[in-house]
Amino acid sequence: MTQVTPERLAETVRRLTDESDFDVTAFWMRVDEDRSSYGAALRVALADVPAAVFVVREPSFDNANTVLMDLVTVIEANRADCLAGLGNPAGQRCAIVLLARNELSVPQASSPVTLPEWFPDREGMSVYTSIQDLTWTADAPLDGPELLASDLSAAAYALQSQLLRQLERVHQSDHRHSNGLFSLLRRESDGDLKYDDLLAQWKVSHQSVQSETAFRPSVRNGASLVARLWGLSQATTPDRLARAAKQFASALDLDVGILERFPPAEPLLAVLAQPSGGSEAAGQAFGRITLVAVAASARLITTAAHADDYPRYPVALLRAVSFDLRRSLRSLAVTLDRAYDDATG
Repeated sequence: MTQVTPERLAETVRRLTDESDFDVTAFWMRVDEDRSSYGAALRVALADVPAAVFVVREPSFDNANTVLMDLVTVIEANRADCLAGLGNPAGQRCAIVLLARNELSVPQASSPVTLPEWFPDREGMSVYTSIQDLTWTADAPLDGPELLASDLSAAAYALQSQLLRQLERVHQSDHRHSNGLFSLLRRESDGDLKYDDLLAQWKVSHQSVQSETAFRPSVRNGASLVARLWGLSQATTPDRLARAAKQFASALDLDVGILERFPPAEPLLAVLAQPSGGSEAAGQAFGRITLVAVAASARLITTAAHADDYPRYPVALLRAVSFDLRRSLRSLAVTLDRAYDDATG
């Protein structure tokens, strides 16, 4: 399935056409499913602007020296669709969208091209244009459905539930495991609260969430465990993160056998946060992965709620980052669930 919906692609085409220096701008999109159906939906989405959508069916666009000649050939072969899509542009910039089975394989710079004699409003004119491949660059705001922010919230909430249960079990068994993490998570505003008190507060905060898909921790008020972990990760350098991960691992006290049977999925961001030099114990690695995955997810959930303050990003990137974090959060929750069952079993 193509990652970019026709409606989202139409937004990008509309914006880039408006920003273009060319009278006619061509765009390329790899479509994995039925291109005719995708093209029909795209034409509807672009009905308010001069835009023609063509399906590339013949072998072409594989030679940098002839790629714009191939463009004219496709335009000529789709005269009726071109006239219907462009209408009478009356000086407006036009868009040509090419739907193909593959990405555009040749580098493309702007070059002059002579349009057909029948081309609306620019009959037989020589114009400069280029073909932009939008397969990986069609973008979306952070609050777009592509991010699946509600699923990310639900996964963070589910992990918090498992973390609270495991931290409480270990602390009740031997409070010495929790001392290091407590010193890292407590704040001056906590006053004389003990670790038991904080756990109780975090459980109340967790249970007060009315919708898992709307879970949005606040690092400022630190009312939830996820918010505290986010704050810890945010204020910690990579080297200090390794030490924090050790304290977190102690508080979770996970059996090595569990970690071997249910290893957590490590998101790319956690790979980049690995300590420089030396190896990690399995528990420490689990702690680091959890801290990074929680912090990144919480930050992404928050920025999505304030999308107008941030740039747009490629749809492919948003989908990949969200998937990577959700996969990690869910795998961490599974490991903790299995560990708790084994310990209480």
